[in-house]
Formats: sequence, structure tokens, C-alpha cells
Amino acid sequence: VKSVIDEKGRKSYIGEDDFVTMVKDGITIRYHIKNKELDLEEVLRALKRAEKKFSEKIGFSPGGMVVEIYDSFPEMKAKGKEETGNSYMSNISGVFDGKIRIDSSTLSDKALPELYVLVTHEYIHLVLFEMTEGRCPQWLGEGLAIFFSQDLSNYYEELLAEAVKEDSILPLDLLEGDFRKFPDEKLIKLAYSQSYSIVSYLVEKLGWEKIKFILENLKIKGTEKTLNELSLNYYLIEQDWKRWIRSKGEAPPRPYDGGNPKNS
Repeated sequence: VKSVIDEKGRKSYIGEDDFVTMVKDGITIRYHIKNKELDLEEVLRALKRAEKKFSEKIGFSPGGMVVEIYDSFPEMKAKGKEETGNSYMSNISGVFDGKIRIDSSTLSDKALPELYVLVTHEYIHLVLFEMTEGRCPQWLGEGLAIFFSQDLSNYYEELLAEAVKEDSILPLDLLEGDFRKFPDEKLIKLAYSQSYSIVSYLVEKLGWEKIKFILENLKIKGTEKTLNELSLNYYLIEQDWKRWIRSKGEAPPRPYDGGNPKNS
């Protein structure tokens, strides 16, 4: 057996990188066999739960998905760079770039809430990409991803409340692209906070049927024309949202403290 299997002193019999694959119900999960702490049942449960919740609200499910779980950020970054050419701008816990990629080293022992947040957040990015063919503006995509996966931590809420009080919010047209291109970390965090709050406002104001209408039409008509059909534009959304958030005491209710949304 040794003479046949043992190649150049290696003891692995399952592949050069020791990655294995599990496929179930259209979900493909790839992970490192040496990751003894990983609970695949919980990963699968988180994905199925996210799929069910989004389908209930929007009526859309992806045809399939691939999730890759890495032992470290450098490993995730290197694989993403190799496959997509993209370079992650800073340490992140998860990303969607055609696949859902998760850095398991950021999870504390048995941290199921953290796992659910990461998997759900990136799942929403995947499903929005497929539904809109990549034409979902960043503020709407990040806002929905946070809305489905977590609520803002106290710091993010306080940052948002301060910006609303001082009338120093970010215009929506600046929030259409990648937040991480902003030069200041505080602005990046404000962008996440504001996007989540605006989506919360739109869900309450418009209801899920109109949110569904927006998402279904983005790939054909783009953001401006889609909003116009609902008699909306960025200016009207910003003004009414500011009135809405002030009426709620400058911050939306927070039933669950999901922590810092580090993922992308």
C-alpha cells in the first residue's frame, strides 16, 4: 500500500490540497478535511434557512450554490485571487465572488450565531447577484444582506444616529459602488449602517411585494427607472427615510446584536 499510495512522503489520500466536497439539494460545500471543528450540518442548516426566508419574502431561489470554507484569511484570499483575479482589500470573514467563501478562523468555538450571520449574509449576496444579474446597487445589496442576517451593533447604531443628527449622511448615489473604496474607515462603517437602515425603512414603507418588484426589474431597467415606476428617486427616499428614522429615535430597533458586519 505504501509503495502505491505514498507519493513523495505525503500521507494524504484524498487530493493534493486535502479539500473534500459535499453535495446536497443543489448546495456544494467544499472544506478542508483537517478542519475538525467545522459542523457541516450547521452550515447546511444555515444555508437552507436563508434560502427559505428569502424565498418566502421574494419568491426566488438560486439554481445551485457553491460554498468553500477555508482555514485562514490568507488561504481564502489566495484561492479567490487565483480563481477570479480579485484582490480582497482587507481581512474579511466572508465574501461572494461567484462562490460563497468563508474564513472559518474568524469563528470562535461553537459560535453558531456567527456562522449563521456569515453564511446568510453571503447567501443574500449570491441570490441578489443571480436575481439582478449583478445590477443591484451596493446600498440595497448590503442593506438586504444585513437585514436578513443580523442587526447593527451599538457602535454602528451610534454612528448612524450621530450622522442623522448632524445631517452628515452619505448620499445614496455615493453608496451605489464598493464601500471599501472610501478612504476613511468611519465612512465605510457609516455606509453599512445607513444601507441597513434605509432597507429597513423601505421594507416597512413599501412592503415585500414592492421590494420584489424592485429586484425583479433592476436587471432590465436599472435602479433609476425602476424607482421611477414607484414614483420614487434617491432624493425622495433620503428625505422620507430621515423623517422615518428621527421618528424612531434616530435608530431602528435592534432585537439581535449581530456584531460588526466584517463580511463583504
